[in-house]
Amino acid sequence: MPASGLPDLIALAYESACDPAELDGFVAAMGRYFRADSAAMAVWPRRDPGKPLAATAGKDAEDVAQWLAQGDEPDSLFQRLQTEKPLQSSIAGAPEGAHAGWPQGEVLAVVVEADAQHLSGLVLIRALPGLFSEADQDRLDELAGYMRRAIGINQRFIQVFAEHRATRQLLDTSPRGILVLGQQAQITYINDEARRICNSGDGVSLDDNRPQLTDDDAMASLQIFLAQAGAPGRADAPPASIGLRIRRPSDAPCYQLIAYGLACDARQAAANEREGLAVVMLHDPQVARVPDEHLLNIYFGLTPAESQLVRALCAGLSLPTAAHQASISVNTARTHLRSVFRKVNVHSQAALVQRVAQSLRFTAPLEQGQP
Repeated sequence: MPASGLPDLIALAYESACDPAELDGFVAAMGRYFRADSAAMAVWPRRDPGKPLAATAGKDAEDVAQWLAQGDEPDSLFQRLQTEKPLQSSIAGAPEGAHAGWPQGEVLAVVVEADAQHLSGLVLIRALPGLFSEADQDRLDELAGYMRRAIGINQRFIQVFAEHRATRQLLDTSPRGILVLGQQAQITYINDEARRICNSGDGVSLDDNRPQLTDDDAMASLQIFLAQAGAPGRADAPPASIGLRIRRPSDAPCYQLIAYGLACDARQAAANEREGLAVVMLHDPQVARVPDEHLLNIYFGLTPAESQLVRALCAGLSLPTAAHQASISVNTARTHLRSVFRKVNVHSQAALVQRVAQSLRFTAPLEQGQP
């Protein structure tokens, strides 16, 4: 995008703040706009200004690093920038005599941001002095202000993205099926377990990217819930919720469904159909899942033999069957189980399975005949 005026340059500033690959183009356009022989945008640590991150045009990044490396020298460019207030540009030339801390020529520079650890700034250089004007200063100050806002917005997006990525990683590995529905009850997120349930063809499916239940009563209740969740004014009311049992054509144990409405501003919902309407969680009681042996060792301090026994019990096996598969006697299995009870602080097999299920992330289902 060529920058023919200040508005175009401001637009480039926002683009480069969101996409570092665009930063070189922004710096080159800034140099052309201000009729400078070279230009740079740099971020440098106060403790080591000679190691900046810099995008340059007309000069190498090594040149910028050399100027800033003279941070301890009086009258250096770094000292000048360090004492300037953010968003207030200044024009200066190198002091009398040779000075490695300054480029040759006249410098127009502005600090964009400054905190206890870092500074960032825009630097323009003209080989001939006396050419930068007060109007140039005003325009650079304005540009720096927009760049500062753009950086702030980008930092917020980075934070949100990092949190979103961590949340998705957690949801993707959840042993429960999880779906997030948008304003038209369309699926905006589905984890692996929910996709498995929907693809099994046994009571829950996807139709036009929306959840469908073969149990008519459950489907009618879900539709009523979604209509209530999307009713106007719901942001001021407690979010709606519902719990359902879904009969399956295979006569397997019913799916268990819990759904929660999501609070939402009506204006956001009107502008964005992907705005969250509800979260739906599905549980398939037929799928036995077992804890990871390594996590059992770390979390509860179980030995390999104890972990093997707990994994079998969590998969629904009886104690004698678990002992047989582990090639140990029932008395030995009971000895292991008493040790496990003590370490997990429970007093029954049912409480053990519940405690482990609530405490640990689960791995793949236990294969029949495997410990």
